[in-house]
Amino acid sequence: MHSSRFILLSCLFWLGACDTGQTPLEIEAGADGRISLEPHQHASTFGDHTVHVNAITTDQLTPEVASGYQITRSRSRALLNVFVSVEDPDTMARSVAADVQVAVRNMTNQSKGIVMREIAEGQSIYYIGDLGVGNGETLVFDIDVQPDGGYSPYLLRYRKQFFTE
Repeated sequence: MHSSRFILLSCLFWLGACDTGQTPLEIEAGADGRISLEPHQHASTFGDHTVHVNAITTDQLTPEVASGYQITRSRSRALLNVFVSVEDPDTMARSVAADVQVAVRNMTNQSKGIVMREIAEGQSIYYIGDLGVGNGETLVFDIDVQPDGGYSPYLLRYRKQFFTE
């Protein structure tokens, strides 16, 4: 059952990441050192590492997947998914463990709480967290990712508008 949940969650991640058919771009860091992803972007590369990011409303999850990850299915709940991969000479890429910290705020600068959890299934490692969201609300996710192995943290900013009605 874990395998089928992972496959479905992975498909949802990639479906959201492929919504425009464009590939990730390198973006210069802003004044605060964060890489701001453009609306069509869902990944940024830092040397050999790529950080993939996606957010959806939890009603898009199947009941089995939501139950398996103890997530409440709702149009007014959002799920953030972060996946870190590294180029591997023997394969195309592989997931790696990382310390993932996320701060969330809305457009009126109100903080919203999110707790990220590591999910490890087979060779895959990813990080998920969910939180409440209002109709038309845009959330700004400041994501700090430090891959295992002493790398400097990678700083990303991801924005997503949610429609719940």
